[in-house]
Amino acid sequence: MNSVPNIRLLVEVTGQHSAIGKSLFADCVYVACRNSGAPTEMIRVEARREQRIRWAEETTIYSESFQLTSETAAGTVGVMGAFFDAALRLCSTNGALILDWGAGHLDHRFSAFASSSLNDIMTVTGTQIVTFVLTTREPDHMREAASIVRSTCAVLPNSVVIVVLNESRGRFEFASGSESAQLFEDLKKSAWPEDLLRMSRIKGEAIATLAPLGLPLIDLVKLPYTEVASRLRISEFVALACQANLAAFLREMDQKITHRLCFRSARNAAS
Repeated sequence: MNSVPNIRLLVEVTGQHSAIGKSLFADCVYVACRNSGAPTEMIRVEARREQRIRWAEETTIYSESFQLTSETAAGTVGVMGAFFDAALRLCSTNGALILDWGAGHLDHRFSAFASSSLNDIMTVTGTQIVTFVLTTREPDHMREAASIVRSTCAVLPNSVVIVVLNESRGRFEFASGSESAQLFEDLKKSAWPEDLLRMSRIKGEAIATLAPLGLPLIDLVKLPYTEVASRLRISEFVALACQANLAAFLREMDQKITHRLCFRSARNAAS
């Protein structure tokens, strides 16, 4: 069992753009927290059209609801009611709450946090906030990520902010003097050096191949490879290879996420 501290932990995963790995990373955080033995709950903000496999302890806030904020009591905070209810439950017990923001909700995120005094409530109750900001090597993604880091420091000043470098579209290596190189330098300056977490690309086509099974990530690994092959009508070798690649990715992410959560908790306690 991993050594994620048995503390009150609120983790949000955010980023402005779609298809940058937010929900995959949120799933990895969920697995890491569950592996620690901590009670873990997931809240996702996404559109109704999303056909995502749900965890047992998962609640969805549909993004279409934000169109009705003018008609909803407490506006954005009211729409996010399921999240704030879960956050209050967390304040009275130990465990982890993960908030996975869908694409295009930065304004709603800022409004919900600023108008709810979430930062003060979590601080008073001894709940650690960790914000993971996702980006790929695309210039627009890095530019937006740096902006999110700065805005988070304003609306959640007690949150630990960690930038996740998703290498699914390539490593963060750029020609000297290029626009991308400068944007990456700006992004690194917006975070502490140890607050950069690299999210490696999953080898092969493991996710795409196994997705039709309709199972959460951890169950995709646990299913006997013979059953995987039979249900997907692929060779047993391909089934086993996909499961092995996915398992290796999950182990790597588990170690990285656990290290960040443990390290930060220890540093905060020391300070």
